[in-house]
Amino acid sequence: MNFTGAKANGSNLDTYSPNEIVMTKSSSSAVRAQPGSISGEGFADVWKAS
Repeated sequence: MNFTGAKANGSNLDTYSPNEIVMTKSSSSAVRAQPGSISGEGFADVWKAS
């Protein structure tokens, strides 16, 4: 999934040096969502099916 035009407080996301948040399944620690790097106003997130 790609996100474009995303801003925080009117500024590009990469201005803030945000931390990556990886979503995992609690019972096995299997990765469920893996974000990509932020570039300007956009980023991608890969969601994995069960």
